[in-house]
Amino acid sequence: MGVKSREKLNKWYNKRNIDEKVVFQNIFCKIFRNTNTTIEDGLWTVNFMGKEIVLPLKKESSWLDWDNAVSIVAHDPDVKITYENLLSRDKKIKTFFDIGANYGTHSMLFLSQGIRTISFEPNPGLKIQFENLCQLNNLAGNMESYAIGDTKGAVNLFFPTDATWLGTIVNSEVDFLKGSHELQKIEVPLITLDEYVQTHKIQPDLIKIDTEGNEINVLRGATEVIKNGHPLIVFESNSPKGRKEIWTFFNECKYKVYDLPFGNSSQLPLPGEEFFNSQKFNFIAVPEQLPV
Repeated sequence: MGVKSREKLNKWYNKRNIDEKVVFQNIFCKIFRNTNTTIEDGLWTVNFMGKEIVLPLKKESSWLDWDNAVSIVAHDPDVKITYENLLSRDKKIKTFFDIGANYGTHSMLFLSQGIRTISFEPNPGLKIQFENLCQLNNLAGNMESYAIGDTKGAVNLFFPTDATWLGTIVNSEVDFLKGSHELQKIEVPLITLDEYVQTHKIQPDLIKIDTEGNEINVLRGATEVIKNGHPLIVFESNSPKGRKEIWTFFNECKYKVYDLPFGNSSQLPLPGEEFFNSQKFNFIAVPEQLPV
């Protein structure tokens, strides 16, 4: 596809609603993967809540750039709709923590809205790409190259070179990935969120956690942050296996777990068994005292 044709496609794309963009992403996001076909250098723009985000498209990284471009607002639409609902509320989100930021596409959504955003991604190879994306959009992003957990030290990060978003520090997840990927290993610094907040004096209003099985440890290392600031917490839970621990943690913190998308005033919290057995992967934890 030539540049002019892609520009026309981009304009057409930005006129679609979220459901149509999701269909487009599902069908076309991987068309450059495992093929010699490449894309011409250029740009792709997306609109999020009235703001334009520009994403680079480069020939040498066609499959990844194209996937990111059509996924930034359409992948995990329940999460993105939740973000829109939260950003539209009278009580504004002032600070967003993106834990497990990967290429920082979630962070870009908040940065585009003028929200202070701290992105945590232990894979240092992704930081340069995120910073280039911020520079392209004239946004002041901040990516911290830490893994977040319940202790301080160093830990091995394992990730497939062709699927960095699956990076994990959890041994059971590493064993699972070994069945279908060749993994790279690097040692990365590990800190708790409590330590980071205490050191930098930054309290988040909203936290997103996507750490491939390490969610409970991130939460345990953020006890003071949660107790003192009562942030909303959007989190991924890919397997029902560890959900009882997560449920117990939130119950002790006086939080309720809700399905996504979140933001309907009549929405009810999930009962425990429904959360444990849900086939969905994304949820939000909300302080009991906060009106839905």
